[in-house]
Amino acid sequence: SFSHVVDQYMAAASASKLFTKEQTTKIFGNIKSLYEFHLIFHKKLRRTVTSSEQCSVHELVNLFQSYFKHFYLYKSYCTKFDEAAKYLQKLYSTSPAHAEVLDKCRSKDKMIHLPLSSYLLCPVQRICKYPLQIEALARICEDESTKATVANLATRFRDLLDEINEEKRKNEVFLDSDCGSLTISGGLHC
Repeated sequence: SFSHVVDQYMAAASASKLFTKEQTTKIFGNIKSLYEFHLIFHKKLRRTVTSSEQCSVHELVNLFQSYFKHFYLYKSYCTKFDEAAKYLQKLYSTSPAHAEVLDKCRSKDKMIHLPLSSYLLCPVQRICKYPLQIEALARICEDESTKATVANLATRFRDLLDEINEEKRKNEVFLDSDCGSLTISGGLHC
């Protein structure tokens, strides 16, 4: 969960004298901004769903549309995720002191004892679920005009995933060309 990463792992790394600001940024990217956005968005979503006896698809779609630009925070996070994961793995293997700071967060939490890398993957997985959730709204929609709006929103989310994939490909080509080889791994899919 975002709160676990930000409030536990990121806070511990930031408070530690071992981690530089650059290291913390490289590992966590903009996850704090994503977390802050989701606090606001989920509060509004919860309010929308519980404000009336029957929440309409139209209300939900309007909420997603009004916050859509904020979902672009995922683009920055996802395009840097692979590099962050590799850096974290290298840090764990080369610096037991850094690993100890992060592992203390893992041992004191009340959640499932997953490694930090598993928690950092969650936003990448989450953005892939939004088009599927929006498409599920289209299936329950009876009004044709709202159904078209829902389909448009799902397309916007799919376009965002395409942009993320394209940016990841550019970054991977750029990073790999520095090493003298060209490797492009798979992109994000629903």
